[in-house]
This record gives sequence, structure tokens and C-alpha cells, in this order.
Amino acid sequence: MEWRGAEAVVRKTRFLGREVVVKERIKKAYRNEVLDKKLRKERTRSEAKLLHKAKIAGVRTPIVFEVNDFSIVLEFIKGIRPSPQEISKEAAVALAKLHHHNIIHGDFTPANFLISEDFYVIDFGLGFVSSALEDKAMDVFTLLKSGIEESVFWKYYDYDKERVKRRVEKIKERVRYAF
Repeated sequence: MEWRGAEAVVRKTRFLGREVVVKERIKKAYRNEVLDKKLRKERTRSEAKLLHKAKIAGVRTPIVFEVNDFSIVLEFIKGIRPSPQEISKEAAVALAKLHHHNIIHGDFTPANFLISEDFYVIDFGLGFVSSALEDKAMDVFTLLKSGIEESVFWKYYDYDKERVKRRVEKIKERVRYAF
């Protein structure tokens, strides 16, 4: 089984007797080869570190078994992708935990959530560390655009709620005129 994204190919396989997924960052032919290798290597290592930091923050993420230059071997989570209406509370709690630890997901949408016995956040490939209010508000804005129940979300999002909420409103105003 294989999935192809913009940055990586993800395939299900076995590793040390367990079901795993291997996320391999793919070469970009349009980039300079030296720069491409550097970017893929940095992004791979960064994602593995963010997955670890997220776990420390109390957010369920897949276990990282191995990190190579351009690939990560991750625990296979047998779960389903939830609809936006199903997970407003869980998403709010998880995102607040990430933001308390200055972790920006970069693509915090239901496409990057799995529900198994617990709520998991996956794919930190666009993530980074930042204390900037704007970055945190963009994470929230991205999630709210996906159809999450906003009133439920704000009820459970407890990281600097009023400041983040005001910044999200400013982002909404900017975006409204961008199209």
C-alpha cells in the first residue's frame, strides 16, 4: 500500500516484525541537487524531532522507530480519518498542547488526524518550532477552515485563547480580500 503526497511517498511495510509506515521524502527534479538533498535531510530530521516533542507535550503521535537521511520509519496506526464534526474537542486539546510547547503543525486538518483507541496527530512534515502568535493563529485558522465546529473548538482550546482568537480574526480579514 502506498500514498503519494507533495513532499513524500508513504508506504506500509514491516520493520522488526511490526507493521510500520515508511515516509520517504522524494527528490525534486526542479531543485538544485545539493540544495534538494540538504532540504530533504533537514525536513526529515525536523519532522522526527517534532513528533518526539509532540509526544512530550502530551499529544499522541506515531512512534518513530528509525530516521535516515530522507526517510522515517513510523508506527502504523490502524485507525480512521475523522470527519471535522467528530473531533472539534480532541483537535482543540491537542493543538493547545502543541502551542503550549511552541510546536506549529503547519497543516493541522482532519486529514492529519487518526482515531484509533485514541486521537492521533500525524504528518508534521510542514511543522516547525515558533513562539510567534501569528504562527499559532495560522494553525488554528487552517483547522477552522476545514469545517471544525468553531464554538466547540474555542471551548477547549486553552492556549492564550483571547489573543489567538483576535489574531485569527485578523487573518480571516486578510484572507477575505486575497481572493
